[in-house]
Amino acid sequence: MARKTTSRFDLHEALSKHSYDHAVICTFTFETTFFEEYCIEKFNSLSNNGNITVLLDRGTYDKAILGPESQRPQKANLRYLLHPISVPGVFHPKIFLFVSRTRARMIIGSANFTRPGITSNAEIVGRYDYEHGKDESNKDIIQSTFRYLTAIGEHERWRSDALISNLQAINRDAPWLTNVGEPKAVSRRDDLLHNLDTSIWEQIIATAEPPVDTVYILSRYFDAHPTIIDRVVTDLHPRKIKIFTQNGVTNMTPDWLRHPLLKNGKVEILFCQYKDGGCSQPLHAKSIIIEKDGKCLLCFGSANFTSAALLRTVRSGNVEVMLKTVDVPSEQLQPERFLDPGNTAVHLKSEKELQSIVSDEEIIVSARHAINLIEATLDLSGETINLKADIPSTIKDVRLIASLTFPQLARKSLELSFISDGEYSINISKDINQRVNSHSTIIQIEAYSGTEKIADSNSLLITNLKDVKTDKPVKRERHIKEAQQSAAQFFIVLRDLIGSGDDEALLVFLNFCDIPFTGAPRSPMFRSVRLIWDGGTGMRSLGEKNLKIYTHLHEAAVAFFDKHFRKLRRHLESRDLNGTANFLHIFLAMGGILRAQIERALIGLESKSAPLSTEEWATFRKHMDTYYLKFKQLMVCLSKEYFLPLTKEYTLGDIREEFKPDLQPIHDLCFDMINYRERLEGLRVSRLSRLNSTGKLIAPAYFYCLLGPELWPKYSLEVKAELERVERIIGYAA
Repeated sequence: MARKTTSRFDLHEALSKHSYDHAVICTFTFETTFFEEYCIEKFNSLSNNGNITVLLDRGTYDKAILGPESQRPQKANLRYLLHPISVPGVFHPKIFLFVSRTRARMIIGSANFTRPGITSNAEIVGRYDYEHGKDESNKDIIQSTFRYLTAIGEHERWRSDALISNLQAINRDAPWLTNVGEPKAVSRRDDLLHNLDTSIWEQIIATAEPPVDTVYILSRYFDAHPTIIDRVVTDLHPRKIKIFTQNGVTNMTPDWLRHPLLKNGKVEILFCQYKDGGCSQPLHAKSIIIEKDGKCLLCFGSANFTSAALLRTVRSGNVEVMLKTVDVPSEQLQPERFLDPGNTAVHLKSEKELQSIVSDEEIIVSARHAINLIEATLDLSGETINLKADIPSTIKDVRLIASLTFPQLARKSLELSFISDGEYSINISKDINQRVNSHSTIIQIEAYSGTEKIADSNSLLITNLKDVKTDKPVKRERHIKEAQQSAAQFFIVLRDLIGSGDDEALLVFLNFCDIPFTGAPRSPMFRSVRLIWDGGTGMRSLGEKNLKIYTHLHEAAVAFFDKHFRKLRRHLESRDLNGTANFLHIFLAMGGILRAQIERALIGLESKSAPLSTEEWATFRKHMDTYYLKFKQLMVCLSKEYFLPLTKEYTLGDIREEFKPDLQPIHDLCFDMINYRERLEGLRVSRLSRLNSTGKLIAPAYFYCLLGPELWPKYSLEVKAELERVERIIGYAA
């Protein structure tokens, strides 16, 4: 069905006509082999598409990756991202969004991204196209769709770094998707309904004024008991309710025929047959039409006529979407013809006529696990897999093992290393790296007490997304762009680059990463992203080599600081509270680079087998002086020059709200910088000491360096005072 809701729609052709650079597909059922061997190869919308995301129900995901080996994915999380969504009901929306810089196509309806959904089922589907400067009439509805997908990506229960990265890539390439405040191209009658916050039914009836003439319902699946009919009657007071379904494929129970309103004729159940080119089609479409005074409110989409789909939100039911169009003339739509195009409807009169089946769409239940594995990602070095997991405190002190499953069901078990709260890693060999790079690989966490397995996690695919053209990790291509998005993203990129051990890549990053000055408020996408510094874990494997790397990066690090300090100065001139997020993004990035340089230098010193030469120690002192002078400059800029003037222009509550996401990272940064001196002092009097001509150990002197005993006490107190001023006024306790 095309956008005007009246014509036959070739979904296969709609997926083949144009090529796009990005795709997000929401589907309930999913056929791995069909998607990988046919869709990605044959559909123009996917064949050269370098950013494909498939969102699907957790139960469907588990079935796909843990089913028979012949049906398991081979390209998932390499060629495209396969991302599971867990809800009390099922993740059930069917939306396909394809985007390029100036063009987009959104397809919404009842069709899953499967062979039956695309080719053989009886579905209701709408297509909405946008082309910049030529046809912008559907811009609003496509923007609404991207906001919905972004809300899914931001949801605390479903988010992952890979999903956020894919969505950000779309937004960067097509900024018109999130442009706000522009006048609407045309007056629209279409609205995207979803139940992330409010039930679908509440939104459907919001513009329907009871009593109505007729409520038409098309569905294959129903509740076991017809109590939802009573809700329709209570809310709309219809004179008539007509339910269209298909005998032999519906799961309708005999209880529906026993409802009192069926006996008095107010409710009718009609069985229909659906055909395409003479071939019978199983009904899978879902629609609700409310008719009054010659006009119709039309809704179609993913929601069946069930309580979990229509009456609940994601907190207790399914995830659903529907497209709502108002004020469609009845003469144009012809509701009964729309729902029964073959004019085949037959009234169901007795229970004997009912041929129902057990629902095959909502019975996949994901197994429960004590450990929740959230994400597993191969880092750029190819030597480490990073994991995010929620592990209950009751099993945190036991031995944790990562179990990897490769093609032909080959398995490998490796011990987990703790990084920080909720973050772990495993080191892998070149052989394992080759396997992870070539095929979809399953990972699961197992907890052991001695030799007994006492708990495990859900299974996930390791994420190692590749660029479709270069076959290199997409992370590498996106680093600079992602680092420019937020402080949290900057630290994620910095951590990845440090962990990769590729100092040339880090040098390029420092030289070319230019965080833009902006007065725009913080994007909701980044409000809940945790900014975590891992202590330079990725540097440790490089040992003494870190001394050469930090020296090699020194000039680029200083240039990065100076370039971005000029942008902080611009914020001092404007001091707009909306620009606070950008100010703190730049502040934390600058401080983060200083911290990374000092951390790297200290790790190098800790690994050095012999004391530094006089020249090496002099260079080290000079660099440390530079870093600490700049850090104090940074703290004064934050506290005295930016924060204090803000308190005279804005309410403390508003300021606190803007600073809140970054207060802990600022606190941690400051204390890391102060505590490095104690760590260095321990090294100076031990590992760095040299024997003099009399055989006495002599520690290298600080001379006039800021870290020396004459200057350090005053310096550290002044820096702490700048931090404490901000925290005291805001009322923050670390």
